[in-house]
Amino acid sequence: FGLLLLYLLLILTEPLFNWSKYWVMEWNQRPIACAALVCFGEFCVLYHLVVDPQWRRHAIASHLVTQLTQQTNQPIYLACKPNLVSFYQRLGFYPVQWKNLSPSLKAHFKDFHRDRKLSGMAWEIMRSSQNRSVSPHTTVK
Repeated sequence: FGLLLLYLLLILTEPLFNWSKYWVMEWNQRPIACAALVCFGEFCVLYHLVVDPQWRRHAIASHLVTQLTQQTNQPIYLACKPNLVSFYQRLGFYPVQWKNLSPSLKAHFKDFHRDRKLSGMAWEIMRSSQNRSVSPHTTVK
């Protein structure tokens, strides 16, 4: 029980430790969406895509993901719930089976794999379908 509690605490506080990796979109100086892109040796991971409920269905998440994917030419991976697979597929991602992940990706996504076994949550691991050129002058406000 204690390990599960520590795990949940780390998940909830992780954004506080890596805040510099987050991109935030604002409207009238109020945050309406955010996401993080963290790059590792041979891949990047898209984390915590969140849009204020009042701003959903305005293509903000799509715009934010597009902006983030233009920041690297490395493959980008993410873990999402099954109901979001079609959203990410429209943005050029495709599902990847666990057995097809490299050892370093398996190590990175092990918590999602473990959660799938413990809770039955059917997380999907997805990968960007194409590398994109880096655009260093792209900003999101």
